[in-house]
Amino acid sequence: MEPLVSVIVTAYNAEAFVERALDSVLRQTYLHIEILVVNDGSTDSTAAILERYQPRLRTLYQPNSGVCVARNRGAAETRGSLLAFLDADDVWAPEKIATQVAAFAKYPHVGAVSVNFDEIDADDRPLERLMKRPTHLYGAPRNIHRDLLQRDNFLAISAVMISRAAFEATGGFFAEHRILSADYDLWIRMSEFFEFLILPDNLCHYRVLPVSALHGSLEKEYGAQLNILDRHRARFTESQYRERLAQLYRDWADSALYARERSAWKAWRDAVRMDPLHFGIWKMGMRAAARRLVG
Repeated sequence: MEPLVSVIVTAYNAEAFVERALDSVLRQTYLHIEILVVNDGSTDSTAAILERYQPRLRTLYQPNSGVCVARNRGAAETRGSLLAFLDADDVWAPEKIATQVAAFAKYPHVGAVSVNFDEIDADDRPLERLMKRPTHLYGAPRNIHRDLLQRDNFLAISAVMISRAAFEATGGFFAEHRILSADYDLWIRMSEFFEFLILPDNLCHYRVLPVSALHGSLEKEYGAQLNILDRHRARFTESQYRERLAQLYRDWADSALYARERSAWKAWRDAVRMDPLHFGIWKMGMRAAARRLVG
């Protein structure tokens, strides 16, 4: 029998985008799904919009408790053996679920299957951002635990399908307090025990909004990663942790220099402080200083 896929949509004041998200779910070519929307205390017209989609989906309302609580509740209230989380501002291609279900059928031991994703703005236009994708990890089940610790978060919650067994064995999303990039935290914990399969198919559109909790500034994005790395510091030796922080600050400085943000030089100085003998960090600083002198 085809496995039941539980699609869990989390929405908070999502009136501008939730219809696009839900329409992309209803256009899926894989039909054996249940759709649950957790309305996390929205105060706009999100509830009225969701009402128009009845009875094609179920909705739950909770006082605003944060996306992690909403996702965990959605998982607890559904029954599919596969879980597909979708943030209310993201969009799926029609064959997204079918592609992932086929991958689970071929590799039933994996804990999660991710598709590739692009980034879009509020008007669905593609964004060109500096994001280094680990394409060498694509195409086959792999242990990506060390890769997740040594790199920035290269997965997106709306692009991943998770086996319920792996989700429950890992303990779900950390919800004791509201952390940013909670999916990154989940991937690190889950990958310690389960392999991941990352497919090259670009079947998810991940929306980046300036007003979001995670996006809009490099300080928010890289600050969230710093928070997650601090939570998992015990997984590193002291030298490994300093090296990882140096890499993060180096990437931050590189992105900030590209975007001409003021945070560039502070991030560069932090990178130097963490790894003062790294030639690439000094080379980046000299190149940036030269550009400033010329232009």
